[in-house]
Amino acid sequence: MNRRTKTVLGATAAVVVITATALRAAEKNGESAWGKVVGAVARAFFGGQEQQPQAAELQEVEEQKVAAEWLGSQSRPSIPAPMLNTSHAQVRTLKLLGDHNERLASFCLNQQGDIVALLSPASAAHVPVAEPVESGPPVTQSEVRVINSKGEEQSRFSVDFVATTVNVSPDGHIYVGGQGVIAKYDAQGQQLVRRPAPHLDGLSFNEEALAERAKASLAETAKMLEDSLAEMKQKYESTPEEELPPVERSMKKNFDRYEEMYARQIEQYSNPTDALIEQTITQLTSRKNTINAISANDQYVFVTCPASKGYGFTVWRTDTSLENGQLIVEGLRGCCGQMDVQCCGENLFVAENSRYRVVQYDADGEQVAKFGERSREGDAAGFSGCCNPMNTRLVGDKLYVAESDGTVKLFNAAGEFQEVLGKAGVASGCKSSIVAASADGATVYYFDVNQSSICVLERRSDKS
Repeated sequence: MNRRTKTVLGATAAVVVITATALRAAEKNGESAWGKVVGAVARAFFGGQEQQPQAAELQEVEEQKVAAEWLGSQSRPSIPAPMLNTSHAQVRTLKLLGDHNERLASFCLNQQGDIVALLSPASAAHVPVAEPVESGPPVTQSEVRVINSKGEEQSRFSVDFVATTVNVSPDGHIYVGGQGVIAKYDAQGQQLVRRPAPHLDGLSFNEEALAERAKASLAETAKMLEDSLAEMKQKYESTPEEELPPVERSMKKNFDRYEEMYARQIEQYSNPTDALIEQTITQLTSRKNTINAISANDQYVFVTCPASKGYGFTVWRTDTSLENGQLIVEGLRGCCGQMDVQCCGENLFVAENSRYRVVQYDADGEQVAKFGERSREGDAAGFSGCCNPMNTRLVGDKLYVAESDGTVKLFNAAGEFQEVLGKAGVASGCKSSIVAASADGATVYYFDVNQSSICVLERRSDKS
């Protein structure tokens, strides 16, 4: 990497740090929406990972104290006391680690109510596309482990690629996706089908096509930065200083510096050097093998993955033999690489977290319904924080919706709010927040990705 490329990336990292700092403070206080757009772009540009601030780079930035306070608050809390007026409380935590320190990557429930847990290496999201296994014994890269609600193991089987997501169809088949591969297993762990993910078929990765995709992505980034800068400027010009929260008052005072940095980045993304295009190509190709979610009904399998251009998400449909892939949904927006799509009977439920809503599609990708809006006023029916809701799960006619701070809400299948069920003891922050529930609703499960654990919430005896 030459000096100019390092300079570009270093300046971009500075924007990321400033934006992420303000965003974290805003999430903590339920304030300030502007930073979300830039934060999401920056995380996407750097492969979905927030850049950690270096002391030497940030010594001039007043907001580092806020960032330090935020980071200090992220240690995992103990099992929390029940929230007032909620029906469920956390009773235990199930820790899951592989024999070689593989971590919990995803989970769901099977028809018996047992937990089907996927364990994978920590770097599962950024590995080369898996090669077909031609002969010889299978290579174990990930593992599916079935446990009951007490954490007692029922069975396990190996997966010969690095997987990121798992789900169970109504007929009991287990579908696993990751590393550019999707596979179908029977309930005993026998692999029935293994195929390349549908979004890779016919996708061109030659040098010229990749360069065009990189330029388009950089242009999209520049536009988003322009929009965010205009939003900041309008807000700071129209809002009296005393009405701004402390972090934004500090940012308003230093707005000239931020404006200069943003302008520099916009210019570099609008007129990229060959080195920056090459770096962007590397980022784009590392995303092509990602599978964000997989789900299935009796007729189809639905695979969620990054869009081939830009930083959105798409949903592809295959038959149950994992063939005849068809793109059915485009333009979904999610933060931090999260895009949860669950198949529920004949329809799909999408937790489109960057738009603070749940969207329902039919099996052909036609929108059926949507509900949800951003809420900062404590309205339980809305969604707050950086980007919520993160995950959903339909059980019967009950739709369980998870937010990134551990909150689990209950809606009916039509999207009508029912209640806040409870809160898992997890650190807040934009992340996978998988939720599941027993058929009778008495037990709710929540994914603690930071601790490689599942939080178990049970119905309180005084709320039965």
